[in-house]
Amino acid sequence: MSQEQIRKMHLEKIIDCIILISFFLLAVYWAVSIPRASAPDELMREWIPEYIFRHHKLPLPTDTEVVAKPFNASYAYYPLLLGSIVGAMFMKIAAILGFTSEVQLRIAGRMVSVLCGTISVFFLLKITKKLIKKNSLIRYGIVLLGCFLPQFVYLSSYINNDIIAVLASTIMVYAWILALEDGWHLKNAIILAIGIVICALSYYNAYGWILMSILIFISGFIRRQDKRIRIDYKNLFRYGIIISILVISCISYFFIRSYVVNHGDMLGMKSFLSACEEGGSEEQKPSNRETGKNLGMNYLELILSTRWYGHNWIWYTFRSFICILGSFDVFIADQYYYFYEGIFCIGLIGMLIRIGKKEKKNTRLLLFYLALFLSSIITILLSIQYSYATDYQPQGRYVYPIWICLLIFVSLGIQYIWELCNQWIKKDTLRKIIKYFICIVTLIIVILVIVAANTALMASINING
Repeated sequence: MSQEQIRKMHLEKIIDCIILISFFLLAVYWAVSIPRASAPDELMREWIPEYIFRHHKLPLPTDTEVVAKPFNASYAYYPLLLGSIVGAMFMKIAAILGFTSEVQLRIAGRMVSVLCGTISVFFLLKITKKLIKKNSLIRYGIVLLGCFLPQFVYLSSYINNDIIAVLASTIMVYAWILALEDGWHLKNAIILAIGIVICALSYYNAYGWILMSILIFISGFIRRQDKRIRIDYKNLFRYGIIISILVISCISYFFIRSYVVNHGDMLGMKSFLSACEEGGSEEQKPSNRETGKNLGMNYLELILSTRWYGHNWIWYTFRSFICILGSFDVFIADQYYYFYEGIFCIGLIGMLIRIGKKEKKNTRLLLFYLALFLSSIITILLSIQYSYATDYQPQGRYVYPIWICLLIFVSLGIQYIWELCNQWIKKDTLRKIIKYFICIVTLIIVILVIVAANTALMASINING
C-alpha cells in the first residue's frame, strides 16, 4: 500500500468521525430541546420505559400508568419492547448518576433513539465505503444527504420505534453485503441475527426485511457448477441453525408473554384495537375512524384522496420522509423539498440505467437489488394497509426502514451518471472542478436545510411552550 493510499485512508477515517460526532451532537441537541409530548406518539411510548424503570418489571397492557385514556389502550399490548427496556436501563444509569428529574429521565430515554440513529449512520458509512470504492466525494455527498435528512435526525431525537427499525434494516443490509463479498460465515451470520432480533422487536412494518434476509441467506448457498444447480446444505443448515437459535432465544420470551397476557394474540394488534373499541372515546373507536376501509374506498382512492389534509397520502408520506417535524406540523421551505426530490429522482433514474446497461448479467448483485426493492415495497404496502384499515396516518416515519435502500440506490445511480458524464468530459482538471463544485454546493444546501429545520423546530417549541 502506497503512502498516498495510507493518507487517504486516514483522511477518510477522520471525515467519518467528524460526520458521526456532528450527527450525534445534533441529535442530542434536539433530544434535549424537544418538550414532552410534542413528537408523534412519544408520550404513550415514554410511559413504557418509565414504568419499567420505576417498577423493575414489564407492564401489563391494562396497567393504568401506561394506558392512554382517549384510546383505552397502551403500547404494552405489543411484544415490541426492546427500545423500552434499553430506555429503562438508560434511565437507571441516569438515576445512579444523580439525574432524577422528569426531564432528565426523559432525555435518558431518548438516548436510545440518539444511539440508534448514530449507529445507523456508522453502518451507512461502512456500506457506502464497500459499494462506492472509487469516488469518495460522491460517497460523502450521499452520506451527508442521508444522515442529515431532517426527518432522520428528528427520529433520532425522541422516543420511537421507527428509528430502531431503521437500525435493524441497516444492519441486515450490511450483513447481506458482507455475504456478497465473502459468503456466509460465523461473523456474517451473527451480524444478520443481530439485525433480525432488533427488527423483530422494533416495528411490524419492517418485517419485510426479515423475509428478504431469509431469501438472501438461502441464495448464498446456491451455486451453478458444471451447468447444474448445487446447494451447500451443510453450511446452509449450520449457519441457519446458529441464526435461528440466536434469534429465537432473544425474541421468544416477548412473543410468548404477549400470547399469554393477550389471551392468544401473540402480536397484540387485535387486543390493542379491541381495547380501543371497548373503552376508547367515540372518535378513537376503530369503527368510527375515517379510514379508507370504513369509508368504502379502494386502495388507489385512499392514496390519491385529498380528503384528510388537503394533500394525498403520497405527498404527505414523501414530504414527511424528508421533513415534517413537531406533531406533524413543522415544515421547511418548498425549495428544500424540491432539492431532495430532485436528487432522489436523478439517483433512482441513474440506478435503473445502471442495472439495464452495466449489471443486468450479475445475478447475485441483481438479487441483492431485488431484495432491497422488495423489502422497501413491503414496508410501503404495510403502511398503506395501516392507513386503509386502522388509522389514516400518511407519515414518512412508518416507511423509514427504506432509508438505507433509498440511499444505496441513489448513491449507485449518481455514481453511474457521473461515470457516463466522464465519457464526455475529457480533461481531468475540469472533472475535478465540476466534482468539487457539486460536492461543495451539496454541503452548503445540506447545512441550509438543517439550519432551516432547526430554526422551524425551535420556533415551534417557543410558540408551544
